[in-house]
Formats: sequence, C-alpha cells, structure tokens
Amino acid sequence: MSDFSIPGVSSRFNTDQMVEELVNAERVNLTRLETRKTQFETQRETWQSMSRQLSQLQDVARSLYSFENPFNDRLATSSNESLLTASAARSASEGTTGIEILQTAQADRLSSKDLPRELRIDQGVYTFQIGQTRLPVRFRGGTVRDFSEAINRVNPQTLTSNVINNKPGVQVLVLESKLEGAENLMVFDDPELAVLAENLGIISAQQAVSTGPRGTEETRSYQVPPQKVNEFPVAPPQDVDTRGLILRFSASMVEMPIATEQSPPPPGFSVPQVPGVSFGGVSLPSLSSSAPEPPYSPPEPPPRVETGSVVSARVGNRLVPLPEIGFENKEFLISLDELGGLPSHLVVENENTHRIVEVSGIELFDSSAPSTLGPANALSRAQDARLRVQGIEVIRGSNTIDDVIPGVTLNLRRASDTPVDVTVSPDREAAKEKVIEFVAMYNQVIRDINILTRNQPDIIEEITYFSDAEREAAFERLGSFQGNSTLNTIKQRLQNIIITPVETQAGRDMALLSQAGVSTNASGGGASVNIGRLRGYLEINERELDQALEQNFLAVRDLFGKDSDSDLLIDSGVAYSTENLVRPFTQTGGILAINTQTLDSQITRTNTEITNYQDYLEDYEQRMRLQFGQMESAINSLESQSRELEGLNPSNGGNN
Repeated sequence: MSDFSIPGVSSRFNTDQMVEELVNAERVNLTRLETRKTQFETQRETWQSMSRQLSQLQDVARSLYSFENPFNDRLATSSNESLLTASAARSASEGTTGIEILQTAQADRLSSKDLPRELRIDQGVYTFQIGQTRLPVRFRGGTVRDFSEAINRVNPQTLTSNVINNKPGVQVLVLESKLEGAENLMVFDDPELAVLAENLGIISAQQAVSTGPRGTEETRSYQVPPQKVNEFPVAPPQDVDTRGLILRFSASMVEMPIATEQSPPPPGFSVPQVPGVSFGGVSLPSLSSSAPEPPYSPPEPPPRVETGSVVSARVGNRLVPLPEIGFENKEFLISLDELGGLPSHLVVENENTHRIVEVSGIELFDSSAPSTLGPANALSRAQDARLRVQGIEVIRGSNTIDDVIPGVTLNLRRASDTPVDVTVSPDREAAKEKVIEFVAMYNQVIRDINILTRNQPDIIEEITYFSDAEREAAFERLGSFQGNSTLNTIKQRLQNIIITPVETQAGRDMALLSQAGVSTNASGGGASVNIGRLRGYLEINERELDQALEQNFLAVRDLFGKDSDSDLLIDSGVAYSTENLVRPFTQTGGILAINTQTLDSQITRTNTEITNYQDYLEDYEQRMRLQFGQMESAINSLESQSRELEGLNPSNGGNN
C-alpha cells in the first residue's frame, strides 16, 4: 500500500520539525534584540537609582547650608522642667533668662453641694457664660447626670461637666471651664441658670469684693523677719470706681526668744614654730615664739528695738504710715480717702530686733457694693499667670506664653519660690544628626559607584548590612558600568571635596572635615590596612564631632557652608560644593536625565525592531510551511505518476 499524506496534517518528511528548526535559526536575531532591550532596561534602572541616590545626597547637602540648616536651630532648656518647659524658634537669641513663677493661669472649676442621686432637674434652656463665650444648654429634663451629659454635648472645648458619687446615695456636680485667665470667669447672669445653680449649691450670695483673683499672692500670709523690709503688691480692682474702696489686711507680731548664751571668745592668734638650722658647723636650736594676747571683752549686745509702727502703704511716691500693730492678730480697714490715693503696695519695715511681723489677707474691696451671687464651692478660680522675668513682673491669661522672650515659648506648669533659668543654645544634636545623615548618603553613593564600576566581589562581601536580597541584586550589577567616566568622575570629585580645606572662623584649627571627626580614617587605625577605607567611605569619630560642635559650633557650620564674601549668599563649604557638584547630574535635563532619555530612545527603537522581527518570523514560518507543503504535494504527485508509468510497463507483468 502506498504512503498517504495530507500536507499540513501529516507528513512523511516531518516538515513541522524542519520548519521549526528553520524558524529557530531565524529567531536568534530576535533573542539578540530582546537581550539588548534587557540590557538597556537594566542600565536605565541603574541610572535612575543613581539619580535618586545623588538627589538624596544633594538634598541633605543643601539642608546643611540653606536657610533651613540645623545650625540655625535653637534649643530652649529649663533648669527645672517640673516648673516650666520651653521651646525656641530659630529667631531666638542665645542666652539665659531667670524666671520666677508667682502663679500659674487657671480656669474656673466649680462644685455643687452634696445632691441626692434621685434629684431631677426641670426642662429649660440654661445659658452658661465663660468670659465672652455664651453656651446655651437645651435640656429636656432628667437627672443630674443627664444634665451633665447635655452640657458636655454643647462645646467640650470650652466647658465640661462631671458627676462624682462621693458618698452613698449622694453625688456632686462639677463644672470645669477650659478657658484659662482672669477674663474667663464663669458668670451666672442667666436668671434660669442662676436659680438652678443656687439650688444646686454651685453659687451663693456673697459680698462683692473688688480685688485680684482669689488664691493669688495678695491673699496669702507673709512673715517679715526682724530688721528686714518687704513690700507686697495690692491688686487694683478692675472696672470699679476706686473712690469708695477700702484697704483691708490683717497683721500681728510674734515675739522671738531672747538668746542668753554669750558668744565664745575668738581663738586668738598663733605663732608658727621656727625650726633649727645648721650652717658651716654652726647650729642654732629651734626656739618657741610667743606673744602676749590682749584680754577678751565680750561685745555689748545690740540695743533692743520694739515698735508696732512697722506697716505703711505706698501711694505713688509716698509712704503713708498705718496704725500700729500688736501681738494679737487684728484686721485693719483704711479708706482710700485716708490714704490720699490708691495704694500699690503694703510696705512692712520691721525695725524690731526680736519680733516677727505677720501680714495676711491684703485686698481692696467696696463695702457699699450690694450682695451678689458667687461660687460657693470653688475648686479653682479663673486667674492669670503671673511671673517675674529678669525681675520684671509679667501677667498673661495663659500658661503658654510666647511674647515675653523673643522666639521662646514658655509653658508654665506650677508656681514655686524657686527661680528657673531658661537657656537658649544651638541645637547641637540636630546639627549632629544632619551631619551623620550627610555621611550616610555620601557613603551610599560611593558604595554604589564602587559596585557598578569595579568587578571585585570583595566590594560586596565587605558590606555587612546588606540583606540577602540586596546582596544578590548587588552581585547582578557588579562591574556593569566598569570604566564609565561619568561615575568615576563623580566619585573622584566627591573625594576631592571632602579633603579640600575650607576657610572658617576658627582658621586652621577647623579647616578640614577631618578636624570635626569626619574622614576616611576617623576611628584611627593600627598597622593593618583597612580595605574599606581605601574604597573612599567616610567614618565619624563621635567624640571628636561632639567636641567640635561644643567648642567650635560656628566653625563647623562654616565647614559645610560659608558666605566668604559677605554678600548673604553661601559660596563655599563641603555641603555647598557637594550640592554644586551633584546638581548638573540630577537636575531636569541634566547628565543623568540625558543618559536615561537616551536609553529610553534605545529601548523604544529596540521594541520597534522586536515587533517588526516578530512579524517577519510569523510571515517566514507561514512561507516555509507553504513551500514545504507545495514541495510535498509535488513529490506525491510525481510518485503517483511514477506508479502509473510503472503499471504500463509490460516487464512489470501488466496486461495490455
């Protein structure tokens, strides 16, 4: 039986394999194009990565000398942060300021009387007022806790409330203002709220006292030792006619025990012992020296002074004597008409030798003022902060004060008799961290250039901080840009910048980066050679850097950026030179951008060639299959004709 073949379906000649082999032979060029494209893409990624690294180095370098450089940062430190903390802006001047915190600013915090837990509050609109802020609370009726929750829903940034179960079956309502300062008193001028607050025991009828905030220094008790003088300010009333005011204070004296022991006589004088001496065979013995001492007479005791005329009022430039005080505590009331004006201070001149003077409750009040409603259970009252800055008294309505020391914000925490020193100094830690960041970015750039331009596996093996993935990626790039002039130029010029002297305020003592503890051999070394240092990596000697920042802070600043010609523009320094070097490579349209664009064009062109060649291979394969099919068909036809001719041949045993 003769072979039967359908072209394209089955073949005696295995045409599919022959076509595939021919196409694969032609596909070599396609593989070459794809390999070239992969190389271009790898180079583009490498340039993009290097561009990012250089851009980061450029940013860090710029931050070391630009207007935002850390050498202009200021740090404010407090000698007692439990009393006061501080922060400084860049505009703050260096120096130390002494501060006394007389009192901190407070907000109103009022409590009710003990209330039964079953108490209910009627429906209504209760309008609170804190300073100039009015807070209407619309309440539909309910328990005290319901009323507290209704208050908290209105404006919790201004007023909050809380209910405390202080005893079995009993509770108290606490109102807490969030606004500090004497001008933010909680006022109950709303009639409906006033009735409710009085029923709850939050306020009660009181005589209106026109003086400073309660609990301030003016209402405390003071002691003046013998032979001492002290003055106590009298807070002037606000928005009140001063003509009807009365000065009120309490005063008394305390007798001190009389010392009966006499002071011992002075030790007198002593004459040193003169040693003996020998010279030339002649010896003089040591002789004791003595001198008669005058007889001791104990000093006469100081004259005893006893007087009750120790208190006066300062009115303008005058001191107005006030009545005598005795040993019993007594309240004194003196009208301003008697004083002839408004007193600014109560002055105690304690001339007594054995008596202590005590004064308390210093205030001005209007005795003719009608009764008013005031807090019955004030946990704290709204008051201003009072402090002395360099001996000058300052009053502010908040514990955050930013307008007393230029560029410095003070945060008062509590009052104290202990002075606090606020010191503004350069933020050396911020500068140190930025220098460390610069060195780290510099080393990353040098590291990547070493990997790309050298085919030495040791370069990667020396890097101990690489992860396995980073190490593998580094080996793939190792030596891929060997001999590249751009990368070698960047490295060489960076290394030249590091070792180039810079003119600074310290002259030769701080002219090189290595003098600030930054160099390729900052940690020192022995006789052995450190290959890592030969790669150009920088090291930091932290002790030397700290010392340089402490002793030559401005000179270290000049090392990184300095205005050498006084035109208000930085024109020298390590950071300035580094940023200047890197900028042409990283800027838009710069050297690295041009390299990347060139590779993009090559990748695009290669993609076009790959697409065209893929079309060619498809066409080539179709032509080969057609030609092999035609060839096989022709062979089959010839074989068929041959068989027919053989059938006509008599020698084959055919019949005619």
